[in-house]
Amino acid sequence: MISIYESKIKEMHTKFGIAHDGPPQHLPFDEKAFRVACLMEELNEYAEADSFVDEYDALIDLIVFAFGTLERHGYPADKGFASVMAANLKKEVGNNPNKSDEGRSSYKGVDLVKPKGWVGPESELVDHLMVRYAERS
Repeated sequence: MISIYESKIKEMHTKFGIAHDGPPQHLPFDEKAFRVACLMEELNEYAEADSFVDEYDALIDLIVFAFGTLERHGYPADKGFASVMAANLKKEVGNNPNKSDEGRSSYKGVDLVKPKGWVGPESELVDHLMVRYAERS
């Protein structure tokens, strides 16, 4: 079963003739560049937003473009999200000395770090892609 988010993105992409029903794929360079530009535009809109509504709108648009890009690639968004979140929930609160850019180093709130022995979601993501590839090839 897919989420309402994946379902609505598929509906939108079908409406506009860009839905991808095949196996996982790389996007053509021009489409990937377009999607990166759109994601950056929404991220910049969030950074520059000065009202609740503008922040809210920009964040939702980021989600729409991110889920849309996952759909265009043929990546199973819900399964991937679950795997990445499960791995993230195994992280711990701490200060990551490898992340020293201005925005992160000046932030005094909670940051997450990978504890010793932490295992990322990559093997599960590979499994999801292999299943999707087998289903749609």
